[in-house]
Amino acid sequence: GDADAMEPCHAPLIHGEGEPLAAINACGQLSYGVYANRDDRDAIHRLPDFSFAGYRRGGVALPTADVVETLSPAPGDARSRIQAAIDRVSELPRGPTGLRGAVLLRAGEYQVGDTLRIEASGVVLRGEGQGTQGTILTATRPVQHDLIAVEGGGEGLGEVQGTRVRIADAVVPVGSVTFAVDASDAFSPGDDVGVLRTPNQRWIDTLDMARWGWSAGSYHIAHERRVVSVEGDQITVDAPLVDAIEERFGGGSLFRANLENRVEQVGIEDLRLISNYRGNTDEDHGWKAVRLRRTAHSWVRGVTAVHFGYSAVSLEDQSSFNTVQECAMLAPVSQVTGGRRYAFNLSGGTGNLFQRNYAEASRHDFVSGARTTGPNVWLDCYSRASSNDDGPHHRWATGVLLDNTQSLFLHV
Repeated sequence: GDADAMEPCHAPLIHGEGEPLAAINACGQLSYGVYANRDDRDAIHRLPDFSFAGYRRGGVALPTADVVETLSPAPGDARSRIQAAIDRVSELPRGPTGLRGAVLLRAGEYQVGDTLRIEASGVVLRGEGQGTQGTILTATRPVQHDLIAVEGGGEGLGEVQGTRVRIADAVVPVGSVTFAVDASDAFSPGDDVGVLRTPNQRWIDTLDMARWGWSAGSYHIAHERRVVSVEGDQITVDAPLVDAIEERFGGGSLFRANLENRVEQVGIEDLRLISNYRGNTDEDHGWKAVRLRRTAHSWVRGVTAVHFGYSAVSLEDQSSFNTVQECAMLAPVSQVTGGRRYAFNLSGGTGNLFQRNYAEASRHDFVSGARTTGPNVWLDCYSRASSNDDGPHHRWATGVLLDNTQSLFLHV
């Protein structure tokens, strides 16, 4: 009897046209509704489920790495000492959870004359607090640079040659996880794939974007996903698509991806990062406090960035399924114009979660760049003295959710 009573909770949590796009159902879970795109009559698209964003595709607690290297403050430039400790940990074997270990920087100030680099998976750089009495890393180099850079190898999604097949459906609606392909032989559950949307000139003309210099080929955008199942010609992926694929507008294709050279399981924790500067509009100093490039299943937590010109945390170039939480960007120093003061920035990657972050005096506090694909989420974030808007910035960023974010604008 009890099992029968619970059966509706195991059904797809969806509802129909004319109802709210998101609602709590009888099981206490989110239910997602359908809608029609502009100028279309059929309500076939479904509000995407954004719960796949964050470390390990969401809903997984951030791990804690054991300390294997410990440093204390000392006079002079500490960059070489810290980098050497990072490099030693990078050579250790990875444990069963994928971690090698943490470099612990004891509380106090460390002068850092150049970028600290992490280029191996499983390495954590940890301080003893993001406050003024915690662990302080001061960027002293008088040129634009990142203070901490986490970087993997490779380019793009690493399309595996000979695996690309056409998506056979006339329309794959927003919110879909299953679609048909011409041939599924190259795909198996667990494969990383690119779902490639390939718009044509008709799409450009329908949007009337040729006058702004848009070309169809420059908007061929791949969405990173993982195969869950293959049944005949039907492929099911792990997260809903956030952009419709329509045959009339060029359709799309699927290919296997090779992302082995990305780094993962990297953590930046409990640090206060400060950039030296020489004037209120100085731009020759620390630019991005923490930058992740080609990094997956990693995290930045409890980090405060002070006086940097561009960002506290910037995720770039296929950085996916990362969590950035309880971080702050304070008192940025730069000119107040384009390409500056993007406090929590995403310019490449999917499935990222920014939560409980704070920014002040930024231009775009919580922002994604052109051609980024979701689901990506900014949750419970707050900023003050902003001078511009949050959300997608520039062209055709899709799958962005800003949930309970608030920005108080600077009035001049």
